[in-house]
Amino acid sequence: MEEETHRIVPTLPAELQQENGDDANSTSACGLRSVSGASAGAMSAVMLASGIQPRDAAEFASKFSWGEIADPPGIGGYVRGNNFEAAMRTFISDAAKIRRSEGDKEVADNVDTPFQLEEALVPVSVSGFDLLTMKGKNITKGCMAKAARASAGFPLLFQPVSWRESDDNTNNSKKKKWLPDSLLIDGGITDSLGLNGLSSNGDKKKRVVNLVVGDFGYKGPSGVDSLPPGVNATSLVSVAIVGTPMCGPWAMKNGPRAVESASKAMVAALDQPMERGTSDNHYVLRVDGSKWLD
Repeated sequence: MEEETHRIVPTLPAELQQENGDDANSTSACGLRSVSGASAGAMSAVMLASGIQPRDAAEFASKFSWGEIADPPGIGGYVRGNNFEAAMRTFISDAAKIRRSEGDKEVADNVDTPFQLEEALVPVSVSGFDLLTMKGKNITKGCMAKAARASAGFPLLFQPVSWRESDDNTNNSKKKKWLPDSLLIDGGITDSLGLNGLSSNGDKKKRVVNLVVGDFGYKGPSGVDSLPPGVNATSLVSVAIVGTPMCGPWAMKNGPRAVESASKAMVAALDQPMERGTSDNHYVLRVDGSKWLD
């Protein structure tokens, strides 16, 4: 959608978009008003909210090797996750430098590199599962890279992430706490669709596009009335990308093939009629990437 419209990824913080009018003819116009994600979707969420182009983000994520990420031994997991967090932080920083060198200088000068969730160009929230309370948690403040690491921390593979609310994971607090406020692992445990974080963005009415990899499960896609409390959606489009190669620590070489097949299938599906969903103002699109595999 971004490549077709150039109106999805933000180039300015939300407040500057409003100052510039943010109309259809504005270079800063952005169709994305807020973003959330869980598990691997947390990576997508923070990169979109940082103004990173989806194709650049997909290329970065799909070319990881296990040797780059693996940093055993972890406590409560095979690897610690420090390498993954460092790679995310470096990529966000490098992408910001590229944006400055290639983009509109006036725009670039108004945008700092957003390392904290609260500094993102649009509101962003990612989900984690707190082992101390055994409940899901929406993360809206703190280090983007660490939040993505926490949300994508597959249980027993990645070490749980200590999270402190007192200083939002910065070094500005004079008093340090010995114990974490939360001990976070994969947000997909309680937020399989990655939508819980949308409830953090106030009472604004939302038109939600929910993207999942793989099908919606035996229950099918959730309708507007089944969204998490507080999401406050007026409409919902549920998009499932199916038929792409399975990826994971055991099959990371499939990453580039999965990205390419999903991208081609999504372009082909942009003019495809959507199915009616489970409630009013709910629409479903299943995108099959299998025919695009080499």
